[in-house]
Amino acid sequence: MCIRDRIFYDYAKALYGRRDVEIHLKEFDIGTVYKILNGIGVRNMEDIVKFYSIFGGIPKFYELLYNLKIRRFDDFYRIFLKNNYLLLFEEGKTMLISELGGEYKSYFTVLEAISKGKNKLIEIAVFFDNNVNATNRYINLLKGEYDLIHKLKPLIGKGSMYVNRSNFFDFWFLFINKYAPLIDDFGVERVTKKIEAEINSYFGKKFETFVMELFKEGLIFSDFTKIGKQWGKIKDRPKGENTYEVDIIALNEKSRDILFAECKWKNRVDARKVAKELNDRANHVYWRNKDRKEILAVFAKGFSKKIKSFDGKKVYCFDLKDLAKICKMGRTKTSKMEKVRPQQSKIPLLSERSCKDF
Repeated sequence: MCIRDRIFYDYAKALYGRRDVEIHLKEFDIGTVYKILNGIGVRNMEDIVKFYSIFGGIPKFYELLYNLKIRRFDDFYRIFLKNNYLLLFEEGKTMLISELGGEYKSYFTVLEAISKGKNKLIEIAVFFDNNVNATNRYINLLKGEYDLIHKLKPLIGKGSMYVNRSNFFDFWFLFINKYAPLIDDFGVERVTKKIEAEINSYFGKKFETFVMELFKEGLIFSDFTKIGKQWGKIKDRPKGENTYEVDIIALNEKSRDILFAECKWKNRVDARKVAKELNDRANHVYWRNKDRKEILAVFAKGFSKKIKSFDGKKVYCFDLKDLAKICKMGRTKTSKMEKVRPQQSKIPLLSERSCKDF
């Protein structure tokens, strides 16, 4: 039982039944995080993506950056990961234990497994001696009561996987909790070198999350009414070659537009090569194949050369400078996304038609 439930829903507690209004607070969205970071002097878009990849939308950590006058990710890395590693360890552990209570070790096992890419029930159950029932219990509690994990499904077709909702806890389990016990034996310097060798791959995964949120918040391609990730099986292919995955897929059911997007946390990306790979994967996505209009989009730190079309299809290429403009511009044109994902702001959204400038 989480803290909120222990206080307000436990019959034995003094405040049982006395709440007037219940507000579920969520993390800040990307647009807000961008404004906050800009407001405290973080101007570099790569640094903004990195900070978001670690802290998500938790305001406490951005207040910390402000108080310590941290303006670059390298400064954060030096101050915390090299010199105050154990502070991050204690911070994450305290936050989670206070929320999860006495069974925190079992919850930790699930969260850590998911952070390592063990996203399916049967994979997570390995950490519980293959006890699927026990595993399912903790997964359901983390998903329903604590809202710390999410069951992700492909936009089209069958399948599912579990993902951590919080960037901070994903980062904490993957790097802080994992390596903190090694500090006494190997020292902080060796531990931070191990993190340096692995963290770029983590940023690549979270860059995909960052771009996905731009879609969902209506900051880009706002004409699309369904947005998600896509994966599935390829017919008549041998095992090991019979799966495909698309980072982001978006649908407009009325106009029959379908967009396929790939995210690359790299510089000098070959846009034509990525567009060809996306085009090939599109053939395995079965949705209105006879009358749909396909659009391709590539997101990267930078490109060797951008392209505008491939095989007769529009291609949009966005580098970090483009994403900075989008975040700064905010929502610039109203569309049906307004109905799908309500926003408080009345500033309109950036539609597919207005993306021609990037």
